[in-house]
Amino acid sequence: MSMQAIVYFFHITGLAIWLGSLIIFALQLQQMRHYADQQETLLPSLTKLVKWLLNPSAFIVLVSGVALILQMGLMGTTKPFYLNYMEQFGGVVILLSMIVLFIQARGIQKSLAKSQTSKHHLQAKARNFAISMIGSTVLILSVVLVVSMKLV
Repeated sequence: MSMQAIVYFFHITGLAIWLGSLIIFALQLQQMRHYADQQETLLPSLTKLVKWLLNPSAFIVLVSGVALILQMGLMGTTKPFYLNYMEQFGGVVILLSMIVLFIQARGIQKSLAKSQTSKHHLQAKARNFAISMIGSTVLILSVVLVVSMKLV
């Protein structure tokens, strides 16, 4: 098995975990609206999962993507549109997703630590968190679509 195959495996596995986690977490946050009394117990575990599962898998996608580009010898060369899109737009999506979701998770954790935080305020933060996750999912799927169709 070649090194490129191993890196590709990590790239696809990281993408699957990252995308799957985003979808599941967004759905979970949407369902939490109906159980407002349990938000204070469910949100801490979700924010921990963002820091310990979602962001690391996104980072693996980023690092393995850079490694694949380097291994293929495509750095600095003229590439087809889909590879440029994956490299440039995909990289920005990864970084923005990691930063935005980390900041929002931290904000939720701080709100939970304050005893005077209202349930409405917590619901608004959870809703924004879910919207960010859905936005990230749509952007990731755009990269996957362009790359899988090998658009020129």
